[in-house]
Amino acid sequence: MMFLWVIVLIIVIAGAWSFTRRRKNNPLYPGKQEETPLEILKNRFAKGEITREEYEERKEVLEEKEFM
Repeated sequence: MMFLWVIVLIIVIAGAWSFTRRRKNNPLYPGKQEETPLEILKNRFAKGEITREEYEERKEVLEEKEFM
């Protein structure tokens, strides 16, 4: 009887693991998505890591590449 419960437990754990793996690899999953270069630039400016001039210059470069 104990052996049966161990098998059931293994099946439940494997099912949960499979479900979470499938969900993380799904592009429709609203989890953490990659930031665009412009979002990264905005965050760096907001944190004070770069000056306004650096922000404007880099933003122009990124916008030029976007239209190419």
